[in-house]
Amino acid sequence: MDREFFFARLKDHKKVQLSFRPEIPENEKIYDVLGAHTYETVTGLLLVLELLDKDDNKKITFCYPDIQKIEMNNLSNEYQEKYYLMCLSRPQHFRSKELMARREMGSTVDEKELSDNLKDSEVTYRIIFRLN
Repeated sequence: MDREFFFARLKDHKKVQLSFRPEIPENEKIYDVLGAHTYETVTGLLLVLELLDKDDNKKITFCYPDIQKIEMNNLSNEYQEKYYLMCLSRPQHFRSKELMARREMGSTVDEKELSDNLKDSEVTYRIIFRLN
């Protein structure tokens, strides 16, 4: 999916539902979007959301770091659009790179550790644009 499409849709919507924890969307809340900014970094795209929590009228800032890929969930409908933001998990990513470099230099590496780090080198956040 084109990142530009996601960001165009984000500008069109004033309410988002999100969880602060990757992988497990628990305790999701709906926030009013006050602003959204993106920054290209050496490890991926950074998305900064300025939000308003209507329950207590507090302004908060939430960041999605090191975005590698954005996908729209196929269960989106006329009431909501669900997106998944795949973000780099830096510790696992850099540990994987280190283990692969050691293996390429002829050192013995723990293949299970390498496999686990490769598998865990991305985390997924869910963000839902509320359309109603």
